[in-house]
Amino acid sequence: MSERGETASSRERRRQVLRAVSELIARHGIDGMSMRQVAEAAGMSTGTINYHFKNKRGLIMAAMDHVYSVPQDWSPYADLPPLEQLRVRAGIFILRSEARQRWGRFWLEYAAQAGRDTELLESHKARHQRRREVFAQTIALGQKAGEVRRDIDPFGAAEALLALIDGVTTQQIAFGLSPERAEEILSGFIRHLGAHSAYPFD
Repeated sequence: MSERGETASSRERRRQVLRAVSELIARHGIDGMSMRQVAEAAGMSTGTINYHFKNKRGLIMAAMDHVYSVPQDWSPYADLPPLEQLRVRAGIFILRSEARQRWGRFWLEYAAQAGRDTELLESHKARHQRRREVFAQTIALGQKAGEVRRDIDPFGAAEALLALIDGVTTQQIAFGLSPERAEEILSGFIRHLGAHSAYPFD
């Protein structure tokens, strides 16, 4: 189900399938999700889904691409000051609603499966690299604007922030970290990137 050349109705059917995949994985895990379950949830035949997505792995990867916020989705934030851009982007991973918690469970299941599946891992690594580049570029812009400390390496700081984001996301799902505490942790790190902070990064 490539989105190129699709009609509005076929695009909507594609979205229904991918939403069903992410929600089923959030509830049952990747191993617990079957193509039959997806077909029933989306109101389609398994043959139709298999025809368009080829196999379960392709379906899972398409679902992650559909629900996961990646740099091309971040253009509306481009006019914000650099530190505010970082806060907004990091805020995507604060799981305040049930819908965001389902997304977080899906993300965690995907990440765990990627450790056992080379194709999923390569896709996950490419997505992470794009995020890291955009965060590093934003931090470098902040340095040029005098908003971000000049004594830090943008790529190193971006890598640390992403590690913190991934850890906070995992803790919200696995250990019950509250959204309020998650926001404090992420906002605190970003605040310490500020030009007037003495927070040690070395």
